[in-house]
Amino acid sequence: PVSQFSVGTDPNKTRLAKDISSLLDPNGTENFSDVTLVGAEGEREFRCHKIVLHRLPVLRQLIKESSAGAGDDGALRLKLDGVPDHLLEHVVKWLYGQPLSAELSLSVLVQLATVAKRQLGSAQLQQACESTFGMGLNCVSVCQRLEDLASFDAGEHGRQKAAGDDVDLSHLQLTAADLSGFYERCFTLIARNWDLLKKDRQPELRSLEALARKHSPRVAALLKGDTRAAAEAKQRDAQA
Repeated sequence: PVSQFSVGTDPNKTRLAKDISSLLDPNGTENFSDVTLVGAEGEREFRCHKIVLHRLPVLRQLIKESSAGAGDDGALRLKLDGVPDHLLEHVVKWLYGQPLSAELSLSVLVQLATVAKRQLGSAQLQQACESTFGMGLNCVSVCQRLEDLASFDAGEHGRQKAAGDDVDLSHLQLTAADLSGFYERCFTLIARNWDLLKKDRQPELRSLEALARKHSPRVAALLKGDTRAAAEAKQRDAQA
């Protein structure tokens, strides 16, 4: 008989992912937790499971080091000093297999990606933040989003706040390397939709020329009208 599942889909894995996600009881009751995660400010905490937290080597090591101080029931309480309370919920939900919300603001995604990179050593979570950002990009918003990213970039001497956002990220001292995945998604969209954008967004694109020279040789070449250089840059990107 013909399978009802698409090629490459394992129904057992899908069910397992849902089961793991359901373990994250928002009320923190009857979920058989054996470790409590606490944010940097100490006001948010989540009852979790060691076997799930083992996904991150940093947490795995922390659990190993803290096991000696566990209670009589073996439960641990771990304080993550590098993870602010307002980001801890997103980290925990992601660990339990829940996708990042498409409603998260750019400043939250940038903060979360930075925590993933610097504190948790998780390239996967960092990439999830960048991918979520990329899914919300379009030809209308991309130029503004690049300006917002530049405002977070300490190397650009920006205002450290995105337009319409009151969150100040200057304490993070973000660099171009921290934001490279976000920049890449913006410039990729511009390159793919160049013919449309150069007609409708020419003044905005011109204002980003200096940024393009730093982060996207392909878009910088397109802005100069050098189609040959743009094609060569595209080929290099494809081979990378």
